Amino acid sequence: MLSVNKLKNLTFRCLAYYDGKYYTAVCLDLGIVEQDKYNLESSVNMLNKAVNSYLKTIQKHNYPSELLYRPAEKKYWRKYKEFLVENLEAPKSELCPLPIFQAYT
Repeated sequence: MLSVNKLKNLTFRCLAYYDGKYYTAVCLDLGIVEQDKYNLESSVNMLNKAVNSYLKTIQKHNYPSELLYRPAEKKYWRKYKEFLVENLEAPKSELCPLPIFQAYT
């Protein structure tokens, strides 16, 4: 059974980007993907809601904690690694700040 205290301390790796057609937000550790045609903020907000809903469902139905790690498809992990490599040397001022991802509390 998952306790509320355990859920409050979770951290997930997330990625948000524009591919020329869609704004995509991905929770890499949970395999949750949300897309929006119009803006990045909307896709990030949708991802936040989806992650919160997922965590509440796991807790409500006493699902096993193993469901807390369902990695996203490899293509998203590759994109995440590319971002890390490209921005390893970049000054923080050049990186695009995203809103803080709020996990379930």
